[in-house]
Amino acid sequence: MRACLSQGEKTNPGASFYGMRPGVSITTRGNYAYFDRSYTQSYDARPMSGRLPVQIDPIRLADEGVRLQGELSDSDMPRLREFSAPGSRPAAVAVDLQFERAAQGVRRMQGTIHACVEMVCQRCLKPLVVEVIAQPFLTLLQSDAATDDGESLQVTAPIKLRELVEDELLLAMPMIPMHAEAGCASLTKAGSVPVTEGKENPFAVLQKLSAKKQ
Repeated sequence: MRACLSQGEKTNPGASFYGMRPGVSITTRGNYAYFDRSYTQSYDARPMSGRLPVQIDPIRLADEGVRLQGELSDSDMPRLREFSAPGSRPAAVAVDLQFERAAQGVRRMQGTIHACVEMVCQRCLKPLVVEVIAQPFLTLLQSDAATDDGESLQVTAPIKLRELVEDELLLAMPMIPMHAEAGCASLTKAGSVPVTEGKENPFAVLQKLSAKKQ
């Protein structure tokens, strides 16, 4: 189970940016998107495309059947950038997430997160572009109650969208990125494979993330 925490609260009736029908407001916590259900009109469940919100309330988005589509930059994802090749340009991260409330009130988040990250081949130490595709399918929980319905995300307050996206990409990263054998520089020479000594392998953090996922 994954846990997300946050803070503070105030009301902002300006909802046109989020594609809402007139009369529907957003309650914000800091910069959080938080849908005010005290209004009688409901949210229009068409996709939220283009610019994505900074913070989201996954529980409310699931209740309203919202789909988020757009792009983020990995320049705002420092943990992901640690795995990028030195001097590489920031990569665009495509986000397509559907929040829904299924049968028996079960809330879910599912979709696809895609990025092409320039990394370093761990065999030849040359640049390597890795296509990272995450396809989360998470049950959203408001408490720390267990669920038998696959992986879950505990939501106690609105969360930063980029951190959620970053977590999913890290979990989808290859443990040891390498070129295909036919295209790896270390295998086209007389056979010796470069060895890095005295430097901690940054991909060790992926093992920790995978362990938390269990």
